[in-house]
Amino acid sequence: MKAVPAVSASANPGLAALLSLALAGCGAPAPATPAASQPAPAARAAAVEPAVLELGEMTMFDVHGPTLRVHASGSTEIFSRQVWVAGPTIKPDGSIEGHGRLLARVHADGTITDPTGQPRSLKVQDDFLAFTGTAHAAGIQLAPDGGMIPRPSGSAPGFRVEGADTPGKRRTVLALFGTLYFGPPPTESFDPPGATTAPVK
Repeated sequence: MKAVPAVSASANPGLAALLSLALAGCGAPAPATPAASQPAPAARAAAVEPAVLELGEMTMFDVHGPTLRVHASGSTEIFSRQVWVAGPTIKPDGSIEGHGRLLARVHADGTITDPTGQPRSLKVQDDFLAFTGTAHAAGIQLAPDGGMIPRPSGSAPGFRVEGADTPGKRRTVLALFGTLYFGPPPTESFDPPGATTAPVK
């Protein structure tokens, strides 16, 4: 984004059960497995659930320079109003949080829902952030070189990304981009990257 350690039968209930069946067929006593070592079914399911978003070091640029940083810890920074400020927190389970609350959730199929669970008109699929509420295939295409190209216009990208070198990271940066630019108004979440204050008169 490791060698796999040896697992004893007592630490692996499935392995213990398999050994029990094998030894029973040979007439040998089955090894005892402490009941306390067996995780609940829900815990086993949660342990094998694949991550929805992949974390890593990524930087988004606009025409002026760096504007958004994503860190391997899931924290982000936004260059807003001429300073770097803390942005939303991304979690592998697909949640994007900020100001102590859920801003959006990305699901395994690429759909994005709001904090109440209602679907947003956004979907991430195959390096494409689709605006699903439009009549045409409109959205943002993340090119192999990191350029973020508006579709269907195909105009020159206003943003580009460095460090999004896996499909999972590319999915993450597109989902975050959609949440920041097409989410709640800035007063309810965060100013989009690159936002500046009006000139002082």
